[in-house]
Amino acid sequence: MKRSSGDLAAWVLGGALVAGFLSIPLSHTAELRAQLLGTHPAPSWGGLAVLGLGLLLATRSVLHKGFAWADPAQLTWADFDGSRPALLRRRLLLAWLGRFGAAAYVVLATGTLLGFSWPVLEITAFATVAAGTLAAAAPAVRSGRAELVRRYRERLVRRTALTFLDVLALLPAGQPVRWPGALAGHAVVARFALAVILSRRRSLPTAGLLAAAVALAHALFPAVDPAWWLGLGGYCAALPFASALAELTRSPGLRRWIGRGDREVRATAAAVLVLFLALWEGLAVALGVSVSAAGVTALVVAAAAVVRTATRAGVDYGNLGTTAVAGILVPAGLLWQVGHGPDLLVVCLVLLLVSGIALAVPLSLGLSAAAVLRT
Repeated sequence: MKRSSGDLAAWVLGGALVAGFLSIPLSHTAELRAQLLGTHPAPSWGGLAVLGLGLLLATRSVLHKGFAWADPAQLTWADFDGSRPALLRRRLLLAWLGRFGAAAYVVLATGTLLGFSWPVLEITAFATVAAGTLAAAAPAVRSGRAELVRRYRERLVRRTALTFLDVLALLPAGQPVRWPGALAGHAVVARFALAVILSRRRSLPTAGLLAAAVALAHALFPAVDPAWWLGLGGYCAALPFASALAELTRSPGLRRWIGRGDREVRATAAAVLVLFLALWEGLAVALGVSVSAAGVTALVVAAAAVVRTATRAGVDYGNLGTTAVAGILVPAGLLWQVGHGPDLLVVCLVLLLVSGIALAVPLSLGLSAAAVLRT
């Protein structure tokens, strides 16, 4: 089906906006360098660190094999001409180009900001890892029906969640936990919150990578207050562990099964997430991030923002609140609903950075407590 002229114009406009945004580090290098580095010199090892982290993330994404999927109906009724391997190879190539293209851009932009040049050794390492990843992922084009259908279902969930802006549906499902008495006895809410973290243990490596990314960002851009990196990184690290809280909020049956008040559930979940983020911050500090009152407060705010995100009401698609901004229709009401949670994080981080600690810390903690204990 051909695209309409309106769709084509939207794609062109979107592409122009993305291209303009991506060109900022390359066209406004001096201004950004002054904001991010200040008077501090760039570390000599920064280029290699960015290169290594970018290659690690790109390789991990490609080897996840998200390209190897197939519609079960297609497999049943139309998979007889032998074209499936060629189709999967094209998807693999596109996924590989996209991931390593993004990694190359990040490395190039960061190197430009930090004033690094890329010798032949680094370029060779990038090409070698990219080629090795492509070769390692190639056998996935011969995946069996069960794997193809499983990844198709995962892809369908992701597409549906993105279509309806339901970010919580993208959070990982839990794995079985060997803890027979997890939900028996006293303090059942605390046990439930701890069991949730244990059941999402597959997200722990991602949290570790985020801690390393925060430490790297702090080392590369010392002029930026580490509270920003800790707050944003802590929110992303803790969010996967709030998926069960979101299910509990959306399922009245599960909610009645817990048998505790909303405030107790939210406060306990926030307390457990704060403890988790304290351990996460310890890892970040061990990697070189400096500790401050603003940084510690940012983690408490991040935990409260995660709870606020997980316990928000379902999106009301009848309340789009469309308004014109610079000639572009923006669904302000929908964005306001989707931003329920991150808004607390952004507001408190701004307070921590523009106000004095004596005012910003108690105000941020008060806003976080109000968000968690709301009725």
